[in-house]
Amino acid sequence: MLSGMMLDNGLALLAAELVKAGHEAVIFDYNTVSTVERIAREGKEAFVRFVVDELAGFVRERKVSCIGFKLYANGFADSMRIAHALRRRFPDLGFVAGGPQVGWFGEAIFAYAQSVFGEDVFD
Repeated sequence: MLSGMMLDNGLALLAAELVKAGHEAVIFDYNTVSTVERIAREGKEAFVRFVVDELAGFVRERKVSCIGFKLYANGFADSMRIAHALRRRFPDLGFVAGGPQVGWFGEAIFAYAQSVFGEDVFD
């Protein structure tokens, strides 16, 4: 959605919190024109699989201990799907969430994960 292409500091804020907690932060920002092009050419499902595979490769290669996701209105469900797919591949990986959805819905995010996936997604 093109309205979602506006500049956003949410990922940087989440990264700053992770750095303060002692983690190294690397940002993967898929809010790009090339993402829109890829989705238009290959479809959203193929793009979600690509993101899961790309992040899984990074986690495996870099021996990542924690991964964070920004949750927001027009990407919430897909972010949850991606996080869940990674949780299934890496059950010992720490999963954190930030963004406006966390502030607005808090504990309901855990209930959503239980209702959709039958298990927690975020720690």
